[in-house]
Amino acid sequence: MTAALPAVTGTGTTGLPHATVDALRDTVEAERRGLHEQLTAVFEDPLFAAAAWPHTRAAAWRLAYDRLALLSRTFGVDRGTLAAPQRYFALQEWTAVVDGVVAGLVAAHLNLGLGTLTPYAEDSAHTARAAADMESLATYCAFLGTEAAWGVDLARLETELRHDPVRGELVLHTPHPGARKFMPNATPQHVAKTAIVLARLTAHGQDRGIVPVLCPISDAEGRTLPGVTVTPMPDKAGLWSDNALTAFDHVRLPADALLHSPAAAPGHPLAPAAPRTDRRLSYARSVHRIRTGKIGLAASSVAQARAATAIALKFARHRGSTGGGSARVPLLAHRVHHAALLDAVADTYAVGHLANAAMRREAELARGAPAPAAATPADHLLASLTKYVTSRTVDRVVRRCALLCGAHGMFDANRFPHYSACTQGVMIAEGENTVVAVAAAQDMLAGRGYTPPAPEPPPDLPVDDPRLWPLLARERERLAHAATRARLTRARAGHGTFLDSWNTCENEALALVERHGLRLALEEFLRAADRTRDAKAARLLRDLAGVFALRDLRQDAAFLAAHGLLDAERFRELPAALDTLYGRLAPELPTLVAGFGIPDALLDVPAATAGFMDRYEALARLRDTGADADPRGALPRQTPVRDPRQTPVRDKESTP
Repeated sequence: MTAALPAVTGTGTTGLPHATVDALRDTVEAERRGLHEQLTAVFEDPLFAAAAWPHTRAAAWRLAYDRLALLSRTFGVDRGTLAAPQRYFALQEWTAVVDGVVAGLVAAHLNLGLGTLTPYAEDSAHTARAAADMESLATYCAFLGTEAAWGVDLARLETELRHDPVRGELVLHTPHPGARKFMPNATPQHVAKTAIVLARLTAHGQDRGIVPVLCPISDAEGRTLPGVTVTPMPDKAGLWSDNALTAFDHVRLPADALLHSPAAAPGHPLAPAAPRTDRRLSYARSVHRIRTGKIGLAASSVAQARAATAIALKFARHRGSTGGGSARVPLLAHRVHHAALLDAVADTYAVGHLANAAMRREAELARGAPAPAAATPADHLLASLTKYVTSRTVDRVVRRCALLCGAHGMFDANRFPHYSACTQGVMIAEGENTVVAVAAAQDMLAGRGYTPPAPEPPPDLPVDDPRLWPLLARERERLAHAATRARLTRARAGHGTFLDSWNTCENEALALVERHGLRLALEEFLRAADRTRDAKAARLLRDLAGVFALRDLRQDAAFLAAHGLLDAERFRELPAALDTLYGRLAPELPTLVAGFGIPDALLDVPAATAGFMDRYEALARLRDTGADADPRGALPRQTPVRDPRQTPVRDKESTP
């Protein structure tokens, strides 16, 4: 018999156990909860209304930059936000719920742009002015790293930066079409744009490695500057961002445009007698914001998964279905439906806790005294596997939630196509996922920042015992690491090329990275259950962790059987144990989704509305009357924007 579902409205807390929802939100939003509340106040401005979603490319671009400007005025898109990582991550994830294009601009302009420039901002009047202009949004930044030919292989970039010692200038040049910058947000707009360009510096006849250089590319009238050619890219389904191919034709820049230590400092790359360039160090200095960017993208991806599950839950509660005979019941009453939704919720909680761990670590590094602490190989590995595991999981969650909404999941107005496109963007941004995972696997196999779990044969516990799940996860990871490393060692003994050797175990190595990430996610999931003081929240989290863990065991059945980690009897227990958890958690779905903390006002889409047909008709009228011209006029909300500084915050880092 299907358990009765509580009669509540939306995903809010009406009719739900307040203390439990509050405790769940604390585990999900962690240190960022007060910051999310500030941002919610900003997103109540009509400019962020879901109905204002544009229907043309030009309108989408203008709206995105206008929304970023509003965030800058109210919350802060500035160096203060950069200096407090949890504040930056909160901005990334909550913005992604409402508009992934704007979240992408936050990542490009604030993290990669202003974040790369900030360490050099006081080195010269030129860099100080550029930083001030970016902070005030007098100019917007595009970070031009990848090239059409080399993609994410940044160490092989061919964009040229030549030092002209006679005139004391730099000359930026694209030597051939394959070296054009692909594909950041460089298309001219109604705002001025400045690029931070990664280029190979040649000075005094020597290759001085990859360096970042400042280059204005367009003015506020939408005109590209002399020597700069910008070719807009075609539209991306579900994600209208202003991507482009960018080329430079011997563009002259002041020497101070080079982002490096002051020119008077020893070893400056423009000095005639500079020591031999440490290319690895030069490259690392140029892309030092990418680690933070990976974590921020993971956070924004998880936030969209939370929103997708919240929309799917609302839809399942108000959408009628046959219950047998003439009976009509909500879709959510069917086990096949609420079990699929519980799978999505469990996955979202799991990777959310993994992302929280990475965000906490980044905040710890930033709080290092007297200066930020240097990231270790383990920190880089955590960021990489968090992005990899999180985005792959969220991709499945968003697609599952879209399917659970039937035909409604196909419409842009319900955000699922947008969230799917954003997730694909996360998979390729800050390092394409497979490339990132391969590098992480190589580090793990070489012992850089990673030590495999110690041997710990799992005890003879029932398959539904929470103590068993992390033990099995660690033992599977240990065995996978040992087998992959042994296979690579044997391949190297055959004296083939590195690629030949690596190809023998590359798939196993990628599986090892995912196995490591899923194990960390499960452990963080169970730690969150242990930390909460609300008994019901703790029970719900453990049960939900059980759904996550038991499904993983079921999918890994062949490995478990091959290594004798589960006997036949416990294999037979798996389906019943999982079904028991589904039955126990089904009535708690509204509580679990309310624990994501996403206000109904941020999910103002037709599929999440009982009167969705009226909502579709209203959106159609707006489209037909050309509402793109003024997004603020599209179904405005009644609540005006509040000053977020009046919203209580939870910790010092949350203070604007």
